[in-house]
Amino acid sequence: MHIEKNVCDNIINTLLGTDKKSKDNLNSRLDLQALGIRSDLHPIEVEDKFYLPPAPYSMTSEEKKLFCKVLNGVKFPDGYASDIRRNVQVNEKKIIGLKSHDNHVILQQLLPLAVRRILPENVSAALVRVSNFFKQIYSPVIRVSDMQKLEAEIAETICLLEKIFLPSFFTIMIHLMVHLPAQARIAGPVHFRNMYPGERNDEGLPMEVQSTTPFFRNIGRGLAGKYCVALDHKTWLQAHRYVLFNYDNIDPYLNKHIDYLSSTGLQNKHEIDRVHHETFHEWFRLHVTEIGDDEPEEIKILAKEPIMAANKYNSYTINGFNFHTQSYDEGRPVQSSGVSLMDKWVRTDQFGITTVNFKHLFNTGDNISDEPFILASQAIQVYYVQDPVDTEWFAVRQSKPRDLYNMSETEKDDLGNDTEVSIILPDVHPNSTMNISVEETVFVRTDIDGIIVEANKPKT
Repeated sequence: MHIEKNVCDNIINTLLGTDKKSKDNLNSRLDLQALGIRSDLHPIEVEDKFYLPPAPYSMTSEEKKLFCKVLNGVKFPDGYASDIRRNVQVNEKKIIGLKSHDNHVILQQLLPLAVRRILPENVSAALVRVSNFFKQIYSPVIRVSDMQKLEAEIAETICLLEKIFLPSFFTIMIHLMVHLPAQARIAGPVHFRNMYPGERNDEGLPMEVQSTTPFFRNIGRGLAGKYCVALDHKTWLQAHRYVLFNYDNIDPYLNKHIDYLSSTGLQNKHEIDRVHHETFHEWFRLHVTEIGDDEPEEIKILAKEPIMAANKYNSYTINGFNFHTQSYDEGRPVQSSGVSLMDKWVRTDQFGITTVNFKHLFNTGDNISDEPFILASQAIQVYYVQDPVDTEWFAVRQSKPRDLYNMSETEKDDLGNDTEVSIILPDVHPNSTMNISVEETVFVRTDIDGIIVEANKPKT
């Protein structure tokens, strides 16, 4: 916890050149000169002042503002983190008054978004590796073998940082990162040993209502703004279709309908898929009615079709997440209306960061063939952070539910093995630990100017 905070403070203060807190100052450059290393970064005396050449991580005034704007524009899901926008001063290019949990969220979630479009690729990649390191260390479920691999990776990451930052950057807290994987192997996941109140749920999980139907295992619980609405035919049909096509035991009926369509003379696969999507619900109802009592009870319930009314909520909890409607989020300091999605207007960069473009939407519900709905049990909460350069694109960050763990049956069985604790580790994009050769390391930025600083006055 304290290591993470100090590492985050070191990085942010050095990138922004925070007065008296940055690890890059005149004394640091004079140390380079005394050691006879990194000659490109040695201070140059200009009359009674010194010119400091730009380091690989140096940013212009406008780049520092972009960095701060990323943090200043973030709204987190309800209960996920504090409102860090209060701590970001964009015009002054300062971030002040951060608490330990603020550093925790910034380092793991926001730092990669802030640096990837501003700093050189090798610098961004090294900082992304630090971010992913802490993200894996703080995972509520870990695998011992992965911690062993992480122990080797963090040593390599620190070597990369040593080629980018000055020796003064490497306080004891930076070096202590090397020992965190071994500590996790011995003492267990950091998630259970930190002191963040927001990461714990001392009162237990919120109650979620169990369904009375056999095909909805968990339907969550409404929190606010319940009201009943009458569905028009298009909305009713879109919802009904989605439930049918996503029911676990529907595959035999889907195959029967496709075979039936093929027997009617349809040859083109695209045409069969279109007709299948449009007519399956009606064929299914008639088919189950004809067969009668031979079908399972849940199939009979599905075939009866839903009523033309539904309950709507402004706030709802499911899968450990609290969701809000967009209108309910308006004017609030939180962003709890994001749900994960995938379409062609989604891209992933070399650092494994996914971005989406909301100006190109599909499945909006305008067409009767659209699928604007999902099952409540499929809802995964995300929040969006606007790209500081290409403002039409938003980075997608996934929120994690408190105290919910995805452990397969195989993994549970492995827990009985005395030789190794085997628990799922979250997936990390393969490019998030980029291999950067020494030749690729940039020791000085040539596209920006350095800064002029006053000579240190002798103490009296």
